[in-house]
Amino acid sequence: MHQLSFTPIKRSSGFGGIATEWSIYYPKEYNLCDHITLLESSALAMKDIIQKQLYEKTLKLKYTMNIHAVFTKPVNPEVKTEPPVVLWTDPTVVYPATDLEKCLIDDAKELYNKIEEYEGIGSGWVIDYLVRLDTGIYSF
Repeated sequence: MHQLSFTPIKRSSGFGGIATEWSIYYPKEYNLCDHITLLESSALAMKDIIQKQLYEKTLKLKYTMNIHAVFTKPVNPEVKTEPPVVLWTDPTVVYPATDLEKCLIDDAKELYNKIEEYEGIGSGWVIDYLVRLDTGIYSF
C-alpha cells in the first residue's frame, strides 16, 4: 500500500461529542493512485479518531462512511456528475475488543464495490475522481 497522508477535519460535533462528523479531502495528485488504495488509506486514517471517541465516551459506538465521487460519461468526458454522487457504508458497531483496522479496510472495500456497482448498472457513468471521505461517529 502506498504511503499516503491524510488530515481528518472535524465538520461537526453535537451532544457533548457523542455525535461527530469528520471529513478527509483528497488532494488532486492522490487521484493518480488506484481507488482501493486511496479508500483503504483514508479509512485507516480515521482509526485514531474513532478509538479516541470510543474510549472517551461510552465504550460502544457506531460509525458510517460515505464517499463523494465524481463520475463522467466516457463518450463525453466533459459531462460529469455535479454535485458528486454520495455512496454509503452500512453502520459498523465498535466495542473496545473490535478489530477496528479490519472493519475500516472492510468499509473501504464496501465503498469500492459500491463505486463498481454504480458503474455497472448500465448508467454509462465511470469513476473520474474521489472528492472526500466522510465519517459519522455516534456513541451510545
